[in-house]
Amino acid sequence: MSVQKHKLPANTFLKRSVYYYQRRVPNDLRKHYKTNKVTLSLKTKDAKSAGKASRKISHEFEQYWLDLRLKDYDKLPIAQSFYAVSNQLLMSEAKQQYLDVKGIGRTEKFESTCNRCIGYLFDVVSDKPLDEYKASDAIAFRDSLARRGLSPVTIKKVFATVKAVHNFATKENGLDITNPFTGVHIETSHYKVVKRQPIHNNDIKLVQVECFAIKDELRLLIALISDSGMRLAEAAGLMISDIVLDDEVPHAVVKPHKHRRLKTKSSEGLIPLVGSSFQAAQIITNNSTSDYCFPRYSNTSNCNAASASASINKWLKNVTNKNVLCHGFRHSLRDRLRAADIGIEPIDEIGGWSRQSVGARYGNGYSLEKKQEALIKMLGVGGQ
Repeated sequence: MSVQKHKLPANTFLKRSVYYYQRRVPNDLRKHYKTNKVTLSLKTKDAKSAGKASRKISHEFEQYWLDLRLKDYDKLPIAQSFYAVSNQLLMSEAKQQYLDVKGIGRTEKFESTCNRCIGYLFDVVSDKPLDEYKASDAIAFRDSLARRGLSPVTIKKVFATVKAVHNFATKENGLDITNPFTGVHIETSHYKVVKRQPIHNNDIKLVQVECFAIKDELRLLIALISDSGMRLAEAAGLMISDIVLDDEVPHAVVKPHKHRRLKTKSSEGLIPLVGSSFQAAQIITNNSTSDYCFPRYSNTSNCNAASASASINKWLKNVTNKNVLCHGFRHSLRDRLRAADIGIEPIDEIGGWSRQSVGARYGNGYSLEKKQEALIKMLGVGGQ
């Protein structure tokens, strides 16, 4: 009876029951070797272990041989020309590449932010090839931003954009360049963070009365967020179809749109409309002549929440005679819900905040009815 031979793992042979690795050296790399084959003992009699070792060694040889081939490229005129041209990529050209690729599907704010940050750089350091920027340029850039009066948090955001443009262009064009804008120290210890303050209940009532006295697009936007906890961009980017008033629980559907993304995944959901938010939603849907709840701030490609924010903040200060901001409504919502003895989990769900604990992330969360009950309870405890 003949003995069936088992198939050997790739690139191996047996010698006295021990597996050996053997591989021919590629013709173009023979000059680096004394023989035309490499042979190594795998020091195992087990076929499975030998196969695993063979694959690992083959992978390492492929990487090593690739490095040997790349070392020869600098001898080719075509390679020298390629690298000479690539290293001359200007920061302005890098920015345009970044916007052309990363800007697809993004809002106008994304482009304007990028242009502004790179513009800050050009105010201090000229537009030049990426490989000519030095650490000293980054330091001068940082100091110039501080002289502008920007906070450390804002300076970090500006640097993040500039670093992103540099990194993207470097990878896209295969450049071997160190990013000098990485690792720059930005001092924060001396900077006093100004905490955003909630809006007092009496001021909320005053603002809501004034909103319904005027009832224009800006004031209805304020009223809509005042009792709902929606972020300004979430509300400003709503479609008419996102407002559902004929349901047992009237609500707004907060979801991403082409013209307006959401800040976080937890922002997505259904928000009950009660109090002034419900009243504003009724007026908006009854008087609508557009697919957008706020066509002044939203269109097919963009949601200009920043413009709305500037106008709202200016008006709020005039009405209340206090330094209150639009975002204060969200801070107030948490306090108003706390005052009504609402738990942390339903508060986070209503406001679209990230859930604080691991356990809170289990299950489907609170129903729309339960969230409505919480908001109605809030209105009944001095919150309205």
